[in-house]
This record gives sequence, structure tokens and C-alpha cells, in this order.
Amino acid sequence: MKTLTGIQLAYASKYFNTGFEGTEFCPHCNTETNFVINPMKEIEFKCENCGETILPCSLCSGNKCGEYKTCKESIIAELYEWDMKEEINESRNNKL
Repeated sequence: MKTLTGIQLAYASKYFNTGFEGTEFCPHCNTETNFVINPMKEIEFKCENCGETILPCSLCSGNKCGEYKTCKESIIAELYEWDMKEEINESRNNKL
């Protein structure tokens, strides 16, 4: 299993130490619930409908599931990759 690199952790602590909003399907009560999490602090959140604890799988494409030790690390790695792709695309667009 992988662990996050120092570069990923440094980047994450600078740019991901904020609230991410979204909706997630609750597998316990089959409803969508809203969430706001800071991936540098917490990953799990409570379903607004049934109160069960769930994970924000929508922040991860599923490509990292099982690749890292924890769900939190997988989500941070995924967010890092998204940002790196975004920076590459912006760099290419600025050269045009």
C-alpha cells in the first residue's frame, strides 16, 4: 500500500485545508445527503436523514480505493491529482 509523499502532504495542507461541499448517497437509508468536510481534518460525516456515518466517496474517483492505507489518504491523493491536471491544463492554455 502507498503512503502520501511529502510533496502531496505539503500541498494538501496548504490548499486542501478548507471545506469541500458536496452531496453523497447514503447506503444506509438510500437518500442523498449534503456534506461539508475539511479533508485535512475529518473525512467521515453524518447522514442528514438517518444519522449514520458515511464517507465522501464522490471526492474520489474510486481509482485510489485500496491503493492507500486510509480513505483519507486516497481522497487527498485524488484531490492532488485533480489539481495537478488543472495546473497542467492552465499552463497549456496560457501558452496558446
